[in-house]
Amino acid sequence: MERVVIAMAFVELYNYVSERDNRSDDTLIAEAEAYYKEQYNRYGDERYAKILERGFGVMSFETYLNKQREYLCTDAPKEITKEAYDDAFNVLPPILLKRNGNIRSFCMREFYSGTITSQYAHDTVTDKYYTALVDVADKSTWLFNRIAA
Repeated sequence: MERVVIAMAFVELYNYVSERDNRSDDTLIAEAEAYYKEQYNRYGDERYAKILERGFGVMSFETYLNKQREYLCTDAPKEITKEAYDDAFNVLPPILLKRNGNIRSFCMREFYSGTITSQYAHDTVTDKYYTALVDVADKSTWLFNRIAA
């Protein structure tokens, strides 16, 4: 089974581990910690401090993808301006133009990771605009399911 080393703070992939690599999880985690400590000492970026604080995990690639999806697609939709919505609509040809009740939505053609991309929505009743990351393969993450009625 192929394993990956993940920085848990942001569910960020640090390294792929070959099936032939027989190093222990503890060794792989120590390697990741050393790298991030070096980066923190070099740049002083608090992002590295958060990563070191939350630690690392070794898991299957499939488990990582599930954790990444959960991390990216569960934030509350962010309210945006009409101008931001229009800009996103016009930057690239949109995909998945939908209307569900009073919600009109579309997704960005450019994907963040795998099947995860930004979705934009307009609630025609409240005249509010929203965005969030969604998994286009899982409609339960789509904005029309996440915007409060």
